[in-house]
Order: sequence, then C-alpha cells, then structure tokens
Amino acid sequence: MAKNKSVVDADQKNIVKQVCDEFDITQKDLSDILDVPQSTISRWQAGEIPKMAQLALEQMIKIKTLEQHLENVKKFYTTLKEI
Repeated sequence: MAKNKSVVDADQKNIVKQVCDEFDITQKDLSDILDVPQSTISRWQAGEIPKMAQLALEQMIKIKTLEQHLENVKKFYTTLKEI
C-alpha cells in the first residue's frame, strides 16, 4: 500500500459513511460536491483513502459541527438579550 493511503480500522466508522450520514447525502452527491468520480468515493468507502482526502472529509464534519455550535451560541445570545 502506498504511504499516502490509509486503511480504516474495523472498529472505526468509515469517514465517507460519516460524512454521508452527517450531511444526509449519497456517495454520488459527495462525488459531485468534491468533483471526483463516484468510483473514487467507492474506493474510499471500501477503506483505501488518501490521507489528504481523509483529512478533508474530517474537516467537513468539523466545520459542520462548529457551524451548529455557532448557531446555538447565537440563539443563546438572542435569548439573553430578551431577558
């Protein structure tokens, strides 16, 4: 296996599945978003994913989580202003 590839541990949920679940999208949708062939996403789903792709998908999840936290902070701030 090439050095820039990683293999998903059996205990770890595949990052492609995590992203698709988190964003409620299909592998086809993800391939369109990332502008890569669907066959590439399928290979990643099977566990052969380049490290940079792994990091990019992890960042997608982190950004969404941060956006959700920011929205919660904004709602909290709005509520505090009303008190």
